[in-house]
Amino acid sequence: MPLYKLAESVRKRIIWVHEMLLSVTQNLDETQFSFQPQNMTAPSIAWHLWHIARWADRLQAGFSDRLGELDRSGVMANERWACENLALEWQLDPSILGVFEVGAEMEVESIALISRMGKGRVLPYAQSVFSDFDLIVKQINDDEITLSMKTTVNFNYQAGVPGSLTVLPAADTHIIDELFFHEGHASRHLGMIEALRGLMLANGTATV
Repeated sequence: MPLYKLAESVRKRIIWVHEMLLSVTQNLDETQFSFQPQNMTAPSIAWHLWHIARWADRLQAGFSDRLGELDRSGVMANERWACENLALEWQLDPSILGVFEVGAEMEVESIALISRMGKGRVLPYAQSVFSDFDLIVKQINDDEITLSMKTTVNFNYQAGVPGSLTVLPAADTHIIDELFFHEGHASRHLGMIEALRGLMLANGTATV
């Protein structure tokens, strides 16, 4: 596949998954948005949306720092989460929000706190962050998409093994690798949101 087609495909996929995440959450009422199955540790839709927004926020801040030649008018050069001091505003203890405050390795009891933040806080945060991220993605040209960059988050973990996640030193990667990871990660949590919608509503899917 020619590079320009690959770059355009990645851009379209990321913008699409962000649109779907917002589409399947913005029409929920507060009870549905914060719904957590009884006697289960599965996070709520609120948490899944917040978690992906936090990853996107951290990644867009990383691109802002590493692609200084891009014109990013209106896009924050750092995380909205930090610049707007949202942990303090939402009265959340940063120490319980997982690694880098993105939700990774959060305890079940702490995850429930995100659900209590409500749609009026979580949804606007996600909308703002996805808008920032999409604007940056649209401006990364076909040559830049293969540039090297230092990772902003470098993890090592074993799937299905609680507590196995460890933070590693920053390492060289490529912009396209970071974009591919984000698209796959966001799509996985979109699927979880679809499943939770399916428990509550007649139609849970976002793709059919």
